[in-house]
Amino acid sequence: MAIAMNKWLAQRKLSVLWFANSGIIILLFVFFTIVNRFGSHNDTAWEWLTANIVPTLTLMIGTFANSDSRTNADVFIEKFYYRLALTVSAFYFLLMYLTILMAPIAFSLINISMVDLLTNSKIYFNVSQGVVTLVLGLFFTKKGTESE
Repeated sequence: MAIAMNKWLAQRKLSVLWFANSGIIILLFVFFTIVNRFGSHNDTAWEWLTANIVPTLTLMIGTFANSDSRTNADVFIEKFYYRLALTVSAFYFLLMYLTILMAPIAFSLINISMVDLLTNSKIYFNVSQGVVTLVLGLFFTKKGTESE
């Protein structure tokens, strides 16, 4: 068998990555809202954010709520699937951070507002979120083996 790891532990590690980074990005959006960075388009910005993180967080919460750590303690999964899910997730968050943090540069170079930048980014986020959701969905629902 290929190199395996505890599935419950792998799911927890991915969940920490997702919840920690989502929390940071939410705090950034709270700050941007307070300092009026989105102007009169707060709803558009927050719709963009929730559309890009809530489906995946819901998938993770639903999987955890539907499983029992005691019964999954001895379930193992190929490390390849964990690494794939981790890599796709890391790339997705890199894309999110770059999109958010490039706003001042985009404004100074091409005079595009942050809200317009977020709206335009839907083109590549729709595709990337589909890939992320597919990979994480497969990872979280994939049956493991009982032995290492």
